[in-house]
Amino acid sequence: MDSKEIIERIESKYPVNKVFAKYRGHEYQIYPWLKGRLFHFLMTGKEVLQGKDASVLSLQLKTLFYGWTNFFRKYNVWIFSKSFNRLEIEGEYHDKILEYIGELFGDQAWFIEFHLFNSRRHSKLKSKYISSKAILLLVEEVYSRFFLRKLTFKNLDILSEIQQELGGSVDVTQICKKYIAQHRVMSLALKILPNPTNVFLTVGYTNYGYIRAFKERGIKVFEFQHGMITKYHQGYYFKSVFDSCQFPDVLAVTGIRNKEVFDEDNLVAIKSVVPVGSYVLSHYYKLKDASVGKKIKVIAVSLQDGENCEELVPFIIKCAEILSGIQFLLKRRSVTEEYYTSKYTFPSNVVFEEKANVYELMAKGDAHCTIYSTAAVESLSLGTTNIIYNYKNFANLHLQQIKENKYSHFVESVDSFCEVVEGLFVPEPIDVVKSNQQNVQANYEESIRVLIKSELNEFS
Repeated sequence: MDSKEIIERIESKYPVNKVFAKYRGHEYQIYPWLKGRLFHFLMTGKEVLQGKDASVLSLQLKTLFYGWTNFFRKYNVWIFSKSFNRLEIEGEYHDKILEYIGELFGDQAWFIEFHLFNSRRHSKLKSKYISSKAILLLVEEVYSRFFLRKLTFKNLDILSEIQQELGGSVDVTQICKKYIAQHRVMSLALKILPNPTNVFLTVGYTNYGYIRAFKERGIKVFEFQHGMITKYHQGYYFKSVFDSCQFPDVLAVTGIRNKEVFDEDNLVAIKSVVPVGSYVLSHYYKLKDASVGKKIKVIAVSLQDGENCEELVPFIIKCAEILSGIQFLLKRRSVTEEYYTSKYTFPSNVVFEEKANVYELMAKGDAHCTIYSTAAVESLSLGTTNIIYNYKNFANLHLQQIKENKYSHFVESVDSFCEVVEGLFVPEPIDVVKSNQQNVQANYEESIRVLIKSELNEFS
């Protein structure tokens, strides 16, 4: 039974919208907060431990005073994002998802960034007003530890039955403290700081507390798609009706196919879903310089973090040993190159690419390979064909929207991978882009201006 079927079974069988946490006169529907943790446990057999959250907080504290003076200005727009969303483009670091929003609002836009791996000098950033989210996280941690002591629950037995059926449990109290602290701290911040009229963010399901605080103040909330959205994603597919106070008003997705996830079968409490395309793909497609009609010579490989996804590395090594005339360029994420090189022996035609970002790499490659990263969808809109390793059927489950695309080849083994590569020729990039229109809408900047005009009455 796949995750979609499990969601349908659990949320149809149990009144999950009747499980509440109660604190200081507020009732919170908590199942959406716990859902991601429960399904993570179901998939991996492990809970996302709170100790990990504490280690993240310690890293955040190093950036506590990054852009702290920007807290004292008034902005019409607050933008919540992450520092690792920034890519270097022509000497400046752009937010690959929300930079154009910042450009449209200029001095009225404030980026509040989760800084984990990268904290760059302001002079290197495209955006003008940026602050670290660390101050908020520190106050939330203090509030959670020392003030959230009289937390009570309603209908918690429903959740106990669900956990028993799924065969695992999560720390309900700690998870609830996190989101209630978000709500209480942001509610306080909005009483102290000049309020924005609109908020933009990239991951709604990790910011439920913030969203509720904003909407209680009449502030409109926009979420922009940050990764794969399917009915197998527990953050975007619901079979039970919840109050909309914790969900964004508008979700901007890359294409029509993502919007189709939110049909009448999906009861998620998001009011409007709008296809807009992609800022970063629109830029990097211009760099495509394909050797149309020639045999495949360079394959860009998008690695993913996680135990299952690491299996792509030994798979590529075996393929490279057979395809000695092909160069494989590996793009890692947070796992270090040293980790991989200490564990595996790489042939000379497999190298780690550190200078180019993943979009540059995919645009310059003759083909692209991954397991189930969103990069597989993005590569098509960069004019690059895919060869996807369907390890443990993950690709079939998570990349259904490109399963029938003639420029996406799903393979099950080293032999089938090599057979596909040897029979491939570099296609015309524009044909590849057109094949992906349902997933990534064209004319990104125009689409964003239409969205802003229709939703905010700006630029009329």
